[in-house]
Amino acid sequence: MFNIIPKSIPKKSKLQTILFYASIIVLVIIIFSYIIIGHFQNKALQTVQSLDAKLANIGTSEQKILEKDVLYYRDKIQSFAYLFDNHQHPLNFLKILEDIRQEDVIFTKFSMNVLEHNVVLNGQTNGFKVLGEQLNIFKQNKAIKNIELSQMSMSNLGIVNFVFDLEIEPDALK
Repeated sequence: MFNIIPKSIPKKSKLQTILFYASIIVLVIIIFSYIIIGHFQNKALQTVQSLDAKLANIGTSEQKILEKDVLYYRDKIQSFAYLFDNHQHPLNFLKILEDIRQEDVIFTKFSMNVLEHNVVLNGQTNGFKVLGEQLNIFKQNKAIKNIELSQMSMSNLGIVNFVFDLEIEPDALK
């Protein structure tokens, strides 16, 4: 069925009208802000470029060569400083090992991988008790991160041969 009587169009509330115009004003402000910021950015870039051009013309060719040499040697010095700061001293771990060795323990072979911070110690002692004490001393030391008794045997004379695999802290080598 057809509606012969037209219905009235609902009126927009004042709040909707105010929000609509406010959003249009905010959009226009954002667009103008973007344009203004772009303008100032280009102006600042041109200023920086002109100042760089002026700096390039300051000084004689001898001064420029001298400046390049100074910068080259500065980079070299920084490289040596980095190498010196990160250099590892394996002798430091030998001093630690000397301090924590039991009296009755004799190390017969020492192998160190400085890059992987691993040490393999072969040795011998008079009995299992001394070997256990040495193992406990290693476990309590802060320079040793991980310890493993990889081999152990006893000879006919009662001498215990052993192999320790140690993982040491990187700071122990500095």
